Amino acid sequence: MMARALTMQASSPTAQAWAAAQRRDGARLVLAHGYFNPPDAGDVAYLSAAAAHGQRLLVLVQDDASWTEARARSELISALRGVDVVIPHGIGMLGIEQVLTWLNPHVFVARPTWPAMDELVRWASPRGIEVVVERAAAGQPEAR
Repeated sequence: MMARALTMQASSPTAQAWAAAQRRDGARLVLAHGYFNPPDAGDVAYLSAAAAHGQRLLVLVQDDASWTEARARSELISALRGVDVVIPHGIGMLGIEQVLTWLNPHVFVARPTWPAMDELVRWASPRGIEVVVERAAAGQPEAR
């Protein structure tokens, strides 16, 4: 039986301590994001490609309707190979910049449709966070 990924809140001291411990141990942390509504083969390809950018994959599962729906999709995502931590992220929660600050990944893997990509890159770069646009179905990733 495969182990499921941990599920935790980005704002929790447990999640922040886990991420800090992984960094101290030399693991390269990768954060991926999506709605995964419903999860499909494209999402699996995206997360597989994201995992290739480091040793630990954290997946932020965004929701636009209810916390319950994000939790259900998080359960599915947590069963995927290569996913280490799943973070349900409901509507009204803080933005991606706050999550990146709390977890401090080495890499944030975004999809080509990410809104305001240039602003995100300008924000992340001085903090040492590489932003990668993953075009899993279209070929090679594009570092920003």
